[in-house]
Amino acid sequence: MDHDPSRKGIPELVTKQLNGHARQVYRGEVVFRDQTLPWEAGTYEIRYHCDDTHTVLTLTQPFEINVQPVGLENTPEDPARIEAALLPYLQRCLANTDLPFPILTAEDPFVNVTEEQARRIVYGIRLLFGIDFAPAILQLDYNAQRLARRIIAAHQALAPFASPKVANDES
Repeated sequence: MDHDPSRKGIPELVTKQLNGHARQVYRGEVVFRDQTLPWEAGTYEIRYHCDDTHTVLTLTQPFEINVQPVGLENTPEDPARIEAALLPYLQRCLANTDLPFPILTAEDPFVNVTEEQARRIVYGIRLLFGIDFAPAILQLDYNAQRLARRIIAAHQALAPFASPKVANDES
């Protein structure tokens, strides 16, 4: 069967022979965006339910969503490195919003961030950098550049209180 790349994301009806009988199979993609994204790290699966009932017709293999932490121990004062890690996350958090223009660089401001978006952003900062901020911080630090400087300052302030890593510690 030829696959038409122009139909990407559009379900297509496929007829297959299964045990000598023609079966119709729908094939397509599931696209998560905005509110439908699973915004927390964890293990997920997609379930397709029949006619708004609890009957599950099919489900995916479990898949994991995780965040690779950015270690601040080796180069804590490198704002460009922090901006580079932070910018793609901010772009995903704020995609398809009412921002007057998209966030393309670390200097681009984001305004009118909703409470839910702010919670997502600070959750990601905690996973990426190990720094826990309140969502209200985004009213003061409204771009990746300012957030990077805030992350550096917080890391420096908290460094004396950090527990030393043990060689066999996997956390």
